[in-house]
Amino acid sequence: MIDLPRIRMTIAEFDALPETTQPTEMIDGEIIVSPSPIPLHQITVSKANEVVTALKPDGIVLFAPMDVYLDDLNVVQPMSSGWRIRAAAS
Repeated sequence: MIDLPRIRMTIAEFDALPETTQPTEMIDGEIIVSPSPIPLHQITVSKANEVVTALKPDGIVLFAPMDVYLDDLNVVQPMSSGWRIRAAAS
């Protein structure tokens, strides 16, 4: 097996990638492209979102694809994410 050098990507380079329907994430500066989820996975995520929405009526649930920037080397696309809505500070 050949040991290839790893090349890390920057956030700017990641943001410049063309849009795609494939789930694409950056983990530790490396691009990870995953296959599209199977229908059973999508059904399970949908049901889980219903539960989360019922438990957090003061929040919102967003679905993939949506990039979540964790830091300069990690951008993930969770299947769904829940966000709490807070009133703006006055």
